[in-house]
Formats: sequence, structure tokens, C-alpha cells
Amino acid sequence: LDQMLPNYQVNGGTKQALFSVEDCFISDSEQAKQQQSSIIGLIAIDLDEATVTPRGQCYVGDIETVYASSEAIYLATTQYPYSVDGDVVNYHGQPTTEIHKFSLDGTTPDYRGTGSVAGHLGWQQDLKAFRMNEYNDVLRIITYTGEQADSESSPAHLYTLKENTETASLDTIGSLPNDAHPAPLGKPGEQIYATRFIGDKAYLVTFRTTDPLYIVDLSDPSDPFVASELEINGYSDYLHPVGENYLLGIGKDAVASAEAGDGRGAWVQGVKLSLIDI
Repeated sequence: LDQMLPNYQVNGGTKQALFSVEDCFISDSEQAKQQQSSIIGLIAIDLDEATVTPRGQCYVGDIETVYASSEAIYLATTQYPYSVDGDVVNYHGQPTTEIHKFSLDGTTPDYRGTGSVAGHLGWQQDLKAFRMNEYNDVLRIITYTGEQADSESSPAHLYTLKENTETASLDTIGSLPNDAHPAPLGKPGEQIYATRFIGDKAYLVTFRTTDPLYIVDLSDPSDPFVASELEINGYSDYLHPVGENYLLGIGKDAVASAEAGDGRGAWVQGVKLSLIDI
């Protein structure tokens, strides 16, 4: 196994291992064990050292996206439940997103825990990292759960997770919708177009014919709730704060159309900028 791990050289010197076999982690998920095909290295280099000495750990498995805060780095990937019948692969149930946390305290990344939430981070690779955010040691994540029999009323779900040092896990401490706040995030059939976490608020855009912008209050991560909702024609797929009181939405204008098979749809027009007082 040592022969499969990456190494490094300083100024053409002797090759040395970036990390040892004992520094590698693999998911407990049986599906992940069958599918792993990559070695993900998390390497720290102290730039104050006279001699460059990379230190790190590794994760054996495929990763879809990476999110980093100033305190930690999170690796996330989608798990699809399936069974194999001869040459036929049957997918069943709802996909989940598996998240692994490594701390960035000091000069060596340190594995801290793993968590799992329902849904996935969408299909647009450049937008997946915006679905996650860490604030006051709590990870907030928005997943797409649409097109599932048990979640058609809400195409999006928000989860808050906190590190459990005793079990080396990321435990879910809050979610939305929930029993106290059952209203869905988005309308049936919509998809997530934009997400942005700013402080103790989350901003979410879903779209099919109009653009609902949701503001979610996360001041109590165990009890998130929708604080406000605004509908605008078209949609934003990127949100950016402008000062403390405004949000800039960048996306496309759209005209609702009844020509879709279910009577709902829209013709996408040109680029649209929206300045929103939040």
C-alpha cells in the first residue's frame, strides 16, 4: 500500500512520503468501500520552517466538493443507495450527502468526524461549495431533496450539524422544514438555484416559474425558521452581499409559460440583476 501513496521531493532530493498508511481514513459506508477510487490528501506546510516538511492525512474515496472555513475543511460526496441484479443496477431510496470534517488548527490537518444528511448538493459543480457554511462551530448545509416520493412538498432541506468529540461524528442539531416549522422550502417541482450563508442568515433561491427568495434565520441553529420570502420574476443563481443591508442577485429573467406538460414552466430570457433590501 505504501507504493500507492504520493510522495514529495525538495529541490530534487530524496523522495519522501507525504503521509503514512496509518494516516489514511476510509468511510464506514459499505457503498463507499466498494466505490472508492481516489486518494484525497490534506496537506499542511509551515512556511516558517527552514526545511519544508509537509504534514497531513488522507481520505480514501471520491469527493465531489470541498468547503473550507478558517477553522476546518469539509469533504462532501453523494451516496446513492442501489442494488445489483445480474447486469442491472437498481437505484432506490433517497440519496444522502456524506460529510467529513478535518480541523485546520496547527500544522497538521486532523480528522474530527463524519455526518450524513438527506439529499444532494445539486448538479452544478461550481455551486456545490455555496451549499455549505460554518459559523460559530456549526456547519449549515442546504441539500436538494426534490423528485422523491417522501419530499415532493419541499425540494430543499436545511440542516445544522455540530461536532461530537465523543463519537467523532457530526450530529444533526436542527433541520428545516420540521414539526414546528412545516412550511416547505420551495414549491413542488422546483430546484435550488442559489444559496448563500451570511452570518446567522441563509439565503435560498428556488425556481420553476418564479423566483422565491427565502431568508432563513439561523441565530438558534437548533431551531431554524423562514424569516421572510419574496417572489420575483426569473431567478438568481448567484447571491452576493452589498454592505449590511442589501443582497445582489445575478441570474436570468424568465417569462412564465403554460406550454410545459404540467402547465408550469418558463422561457429563460437575458441576464438579470436584482438588488434586494434585506
